[in-house]
Amino acid sequence: MKTIRFRIIVSFCAASVFIAAAIGIVVSWKLSRGISEQSGILYNEMIANTYDMLEGQSRFLRSLLKTVEDSVRSHTRNICISEMVRHNIEGQLLKPLEKQLGSSCRITDTDYAFIYDSNGKLLASHPKSADKSAAEKLYATAAKGRKLQGSKQEKSEDMSATWDMILRHDAETLSLLGFGGRDGSKDGGISLMSAGEISDDFGDQMGICISGKLFNGLEAPLRILHEDSGSSALFYLDTVPIAYAGFENKDKKTDASTLRISSGHLAEVYKKGTANSFLTLAGMSHIASSSAIKSTAGENIGIISVAIPLDKLNIRNAILSGSISTRKNLQYWILGISLMALFIIVPISYLIALKIERPLRNIVKGLADSVFTVTSSSDQIALASRKMAIGASEQAAAAEQSSASLNMMTESSKSTSDLTLGTGNLMSENIRKSVKTVKLLIDLTENIKLVENDSDRIRQIISTIEGIAFQTNLLSLNAAIEAARAGDAGSGFAIVAQEVRTLAKKTSEAAKNTQGLLNITMKRVSESAVSVKAMNDDFEGIIRSATNMGDKSKAITDATKDLARSIEQINQGVFEIDRVAQENAANTEEFANSSDQLKYEAERLKQYIDELTAMIGRRLN
Repeated sequence: MKTIRFRIIVSFCAASVFIAAAIGIVVSWKLSRGISEQSGILYNEMIANTYDMLEGQSRFLRSLLKTVEDSVRSHTRNICISEMVRHNIEGQLLKPLEKQLGSSCRITDTDYAFIYDSNGKLLASHPKSADKSAAEKLYATAAKGRKLQGSKQEKSEDMSATWDMILRHDAETLSLLGFGGRDGSKDGGISLMSAGEISDDFGDQMGICISGKLFNGLEAPLRILHEDSGSSALFYLDTVPIAYAGFENKDKKTDASTLRISSGHLAEVYKKGTANSFLTLAGMSHIASSSAIKSTAGENIGIISVAIPLDKLNIRNAILSGSISTRKNLQYWILGISLMALFIIVPISYLIALKIERPLRNIVKGLADSVFTVTSSSDQIALASRKMAIGASEQAAAAEQSSASLNMMTESSKSTSDLTLGTGNLMSENIRKSVKTVKLLIDLTENIKLVENDSDRIRQIISTIEGIAFQTNLLSLNAAIEAARAGDAGSGFAIVAQEVRTLAKKTSEAAKNTQGLLNITMKRVSESAVSVKAMNDDFEGIIRSATNMGDKSKAITDATKDLARSIEQINQGVFEIDRVAQENAANTEEFANSSDQLKYEAERLKQYIDELTAMIGRRLN
């Protein structure tokens, strides 16, 4: 077995190599990342500056187109104010007129020119082969352009009116006008056109002159831009290149199909007016700035693009190659430093290992003694733990039985509390009804008193009736006497008097009978009043007794509730004791298991100490 001294030396050397390698990797990664980020920032800045430069070159190219436009306008004005042209038109000298028109176009490098009379009939054309109907359609287009421009028409000092237009031509029109061989003419073309009035000495219109310059094959301004800046430039009719410069190849001519752009890029330029992007032109990646060409009617008809090959922007590659070289040099330095550190660390590691080994011997010896003590102690702890586990189990069983008894007592006390509570509620209900009955009896007593008071008034009324009956009887007697005196004449009156006396007698007897009944009724009412008062007194006693019973029932209910709560608290305490006892039983069991495990670990520790003793290289005494 290898000693600890050997292992320490090897570990120190391995750690040193690992640290040196880690430092080299981290430093290399950081360096590569930093240089890559810097090169990316520089590259992005360079791209942005390139876009700005290309946009400036695009504006310069448009200024060159403005020069072409001025040249076409100047040619038109010169034709319109030429005395010879007026003379030829007035004399209908069409051949000299056509010759003069062709000569003027060749001098000014104008692609086409047409002269019409005031009714739009073609008088002269350049090129001569131009189709008459196509030329006269161009006249109609110029008339529409004049309406579109309106007040924007320019007048020269001699008052000749001119107006400029940018037109899109289809392939058929170009072919009929004699330009079928121009670049991109199979798809159509774009031209700068200027039109002007030819007037006589009195200012009346004699005819119209139209001059124009095609974008198809218009390489002069593109070459000027390429020679001045080194940038490539193109004119597009939609996606088709119709003029370009800066793509020349010494071996072969540039294929126009390789300069086409995508419909997506075209849509972006038409939508935004200008767009900067990367384009693949002539098989190479270019960074390009493009802007839309609009017709006089405001329709997007083409694109002007200025581009630079990405190969010219090689600064990023140069930075990356420099960073790779720097990283390699740094890695070599780190490797050399790591080797030097390894030669220094080996003897230092040996000295450290010696200093570590001596204390380890003492530690191992102390551990061996401790292991013996721990082993014997763990046996004693395991025995005591088992006894504690048995006692805790018995205690848990007793606590569980006590908890069951207390649960039964709790249920009984709750039942008693519920019964006493129900009794109290019934007593409260009886008291409430008794109080209500007492109130009714009191009301009955008051009503009886009112009846007694009313009976006195009835007696008075009966006495009055008897008096009236007595007086009526006297009056009937006097009437009978007077009727007797009258003889036969008073016989009828005597019968009435007899009836009145009979009625008075019956009234007197009825009054006497009513008085007798009233006396009997009043006697019974008085007896009822006495009975009701006695009942009232008895009910008041019942209420007092029931109230007392209700208070006592409530006190019993409260005491029963307190008892139930106390039993519940005791039950909770017993349950807690049961829980603690069960936990103690489980803990003691676990403690016993732990003591067994401790014994097992002590034995393993003894084995480790033997191995450590072997690693140190000496046997302990």
